[in-house]
Amino acid sequence: MLRIDLFRTHTTEPEPMFTLRTLIRLLVVFAFVLFLDRGEAWAHFLFVHCVRGNDPRAELHFAESAWDFSANDRMVSLMQTNRTWLGDESPLTCTAASFGMTAPLPDATRVVCSEFTYGLMSRGETFLLRYHAKGTAGIEAAATPAGLEAEVLAEPGPDDTLALTVLFGGEPAVNAEVVVPAQGLEAETVTTDEQGRVVIPMPGTPLFSIRAMVPETASGEHGGKPYELVRHYTTLTVHARPDVGPSDGLAWSVLHDARDRCAEFPAAGSVWKALVKGSHSGEQVESSIAYGDGLDVTRLVAPLPDPAASPAAVTMPPDRTADMGSVVTIPDRGLTYTIRDRRIESIEERHDGRSRRIDVLEWNKTNDGRLLPVRVQIIRFAADGGIEQVAVIDRGHDELEGVHVPDTHTGRITTGAASTTPLSLRLGDIKVDGPS
Repeated sequence: MLRIDLFRTHTTEPEPMFTLRTLIRLLVVFAFVLFLDRGEAWAHFLFVHCVRGNDPRAELHFAESAWDFSANDRMVSLMQTNRTWLGDESPLTCTAASFGMTAPLPDATRVVCSEFTYGLMSRGETFLLRYHAKGTAGIEAAATPAGLEAEVLAEPGPDDTLALTVLFGGEPAVNAEVVVPAQGLEAETVTTDEQGRVVIPMPGTPLFSIRAMVPETASGEHGGKPYELVRHYTTLTVHARPDVGPSDGLAWSVLHDARDRCAEFPAAGSVWKALVKGSHSGEQVESSIAYGDGLDVTRLVAPLPDPAASPAAVTMPPDRTADMGSVVTIPDRGLTYTIRDRRIESIEERHDGRSRRIDVLEWNKTNDGRLLPVRVQIIRFAADGGIEQVAVIDRGHDELEGVHVPDTHTGRITTGAASTTPLSLRLGDIKVDGPS
């Protein structure tokens, strides 16, 4: 019989139900589950989003990052002990959802704060774990203290910099560890100076987050157990472009953050033109194309619809649930984006009863830490939902005037049940117009 276990796959005879090997496996699984349970809070932090747009609201998430919306019931229940307030210190009552805690906001709200006590943790020593978070609509709102026990302030500085100050009890926190955005998708840890300050390059993304840890030597009891140390984790989450018109502010920020991480999308106002040559579906191709022109061959060469191509409203689906990533829609354009780890994972495009799905299978990093989709799968569906065509394409890029143009395309296209043809396309005479 074929048996699959944690360690190997092999063919063997049945063994007794309970053996030493079985016991070892059970202990390994139990230890792993226990580790996950005990480490759950260790890798998670409290994040507050101050969301603008067509549905002003606060969202609280107990998660790994400001882009993680996968809270389970236990995490949501932990947050229900939160104390939440607005920038003017008026209290805010949140209600539970599957993905976190939410509360509607007055139109003029620019700052929301929250904090809660997780409980005792042991990592060589026993300490009390406290979480604090602030969310702002716009970077300007992040410069003023808002009453958190542990708090990060942020103020734009000269030469496109951002000055951070970590406060504890209203005073500068010296030598506090601060996790800040770095190039691309990366983050780095820095330390505050004697004024509790550190200066970093201004993040260029529409959504970013900063995290600090401040240790406090304090004796006390929690749940009848003593502690001598409190660790305060505090986050600042900034929606840097809060004026999103008719869009949902969170959906817009998540989508445009992922767009900015994808180096294939040209800068606003720029477009590339090229001559494409090669073979496609058994026929020779030679044609002039331009980015976004809507031609079938262009949609094959540059298959990812650009979220910034129109001002149409960006929304969250009405049946939104907890997930590591986000599903974001642009209803007027028939587009649904699935975003995970700040990258576009798939796109569904619907027009006139027909649809196609683009899945990014592999990414490469650029020198500036952004991402290029180098292997994609494009599935075209008929009006009845049946699959008409599947293309799997490997892609190369050429950087020209700061724009990464997909200039080589090789793969196979399968049409129907058995017809498969090779694809080979190359772009030449590439020209870039507009800002790079």
